[in-house]
Amino acid sequence: MKTTLHNLWGFPLSGFRMYLTAGLALSIALILCIQSPVSSDDTNPFEKPILMGRTELPKLPRSIRRSMAKGIIMVKAQVNDRGIVTTVDPIRSTGNDSLDEFVIEWVKEWTFIPKIMDEESMDSFTILTIRYDLSRNLFEAPLPLNIPAQIPAAVILKMGAPEEDSQFTGPTPLEPLTVPAIPLEIQKLNISGETRLNLTVDQSGSVTAVGNIPEKPLNPQLKAWLAEYIITTKWDLSTLENPSSTTRIELPLKYNTAICKFSFGDAVFRKQ
Repeated sequence: MKTTLHNLWGFPLSGFRMYLTAGLALSIALILCIQSPVSSDDTNPFEKPILMGRTELPKLPRSIRRSMAKGIIMVKAQVNDRGIVTTVDPIRSTGNDSLDEFVIEWVKEWTFIPKIMDEESMDSFTILTIRYDLSRNLFEAPLPLNIPAQIPAAVILKMGAPEEDSQFTGPTPLEPLTVPAIPLEIQKLNISGETRLNLTVDQSGSVTAVGNIPEKPLNPQLKAWLAEYIITTKWDLSTLENPSSTTRIELPLKYNTAICKFSFGDAVFRKQ
């Protein structure tokens, strides 16, 4: 049985007229299916943290660069209500712990506009993707963005306010703790971790002995090298209520020898 097609008005179709009418019908259907766009007033430009500042890429240690690897690392950065990165966790690793740590420490130095809801900033997180090619010493990371809207004044004040725990009253070094140039044999240890150093300090503030807590022992070679530096530091003990001939100080330390990273926390007085 022969079937005859008809157009919208009931007339039979053939050849070119059939294709033309079909195209017209499809166009009408598409126009009818288009929905009204959502008003831009319903969107929040600060629904997630916005990258505001990115520090310069640190010098890449030779132990990492010589792998000549390339690929992608994805990290989850927790950003507090002041726009400060508090923690960074890899969600797609490079497969190289030292390279992961290098990127993580870099991202921790970045600054953000925090998530803002109802003119109040809040803790949130963002996912960052970084491409790398170690043969070219190349890291392609997200760039700071233009601020999409006016930031509420209360949020600006919070971002510029000092941290609550900035008024520290424990023992403090007379000069900032900065480790000297790290020798190659220490870098080659390729170890990372954290511990707490135990310092013995005399009444003049000079360090007479350096140890570490037994629960988190240091590599002997690393411990000996660190002790040579720590023994040269001087400490302000003026906040100690009942000074004695010797004072014990506990000093937190995080380290990664492969990327030459040593971070000291706030020291506290220990009971004798």
